[in-house]
Amino acid sequence: LTYTAMTMTEQRQTKHSKQQPSQTATNNALASTLTSLIQQYLDIGSLEDAVFYSERLFAESPSAQSLHLMATCYFRNGNTRMALDTLRTHSSSYGWELLPSTRVLWARCCLILKYYDEGEAVLLEGVDLKLLTSGLLSRNKNSNLEDLNVPCGPAGFNLLGNLCRKAGWRRKAVQYYQYSLQLDPMLFTSFLALSELGVDIDPYEVFGVDPNELSLGKAEATQSLTTEFLSRPRNKGG
Repeated sequence: LTYTAMTMTEQRQTKHSKQQPSQTATNNALASTLTSLIQQYLDIGSLEDAVFYSERLFAESPSAQSLHLMATCYFRNGNTRMALDTLRTHSSSYGWELLPSTRVLWARCCLILKYYDEGEAVLLEGVDLKLLTSGLLSRNKNSNLEDLNVPCGPAGFNLLGNLCRKAGWRRKAVQYYQYSLQLDPMLFTSFLALSELGVDIDPYEVFGVDPNELSLGKAEATQSLTTEFLSRPRNKGG
């Protein structure tokens, strides 16, 4: 199977390397059309059509982007196993650097299918694990969690928390949820998870800074929007 997959990959790469400029332009136009069509079908919930055209797109124009779209279609259509197997197979065959959103999708599949170790490993690929698990990040308000390159930032940490919570790794789950809140204090599901885990949520402990400082920008924006809304003339008929 491995030999067959490698042979198919080499054939595709040879095929695409020999394409003439006019053929490449035609293929790019086709890929753009198919991508728009797939997004349209995803938006309206016509999922089987989205799956069909995502498979055609990947066959015609294999890339990290078309792989993500095909796996997304499988996942949205309820075929989590197919989505995961697709990501496993083609990511190793082509050796692409996965999109951050693809790694998140992969981990979501693992969460559903109970491959908790694999899901965590996918999200933490390339991350400084010693720094991540040292506890220094949650105590240092000057730490930059974004530099760890966990895909999709707060959502990625939230997903890591969910994986660890399902696996029964409470300490790590709590730490990941706290990291997600450091990046996005409005992430309600992380608050809820910490509460359900019995954590006494101290804003200074969770955020590492004065919560008033964290929310100042959002508070000013909210006040500005509220003032603008109230100043608008009201429709007397409504």
